[in-house]
Amino acid sequence: LGGEVRRVTQAGKRAQEAARLGYSRIVLPGHTLPKEERPKGVEFVEVRTLGEAMDVLLGPRRSRRAGTTLAASDVSDESEESRRHATAPQTKEA
Repeated sequence: LGGEVRRVTQAGKRAQEAARLGYSRIVLPGHTLPKEERPKGVEFVEVRTLGEAMDVLLGPRRSRRAGTTLAASDVSDESEESRRHATAPQTKEA
């Protein structure tokens, strides 16, 4: 319930298989896999919590939210623009 990321069994085998399948980055709990057992060509990111893992995978929380948030003025300007186009008279060409 605390959001901690726990160790996995057979981390070395799992990392080898992920590398074989073409994964270029593996997110894992800290101190799970000694550096000498890690496959080459794969980036290993050690995390302690689920929040850290999500930040690694999706970007920092602040920027994830900022990308989808619009200011109220943006919404009203966008809505006004949509209404103008929706109510503009349509002309037919022969």
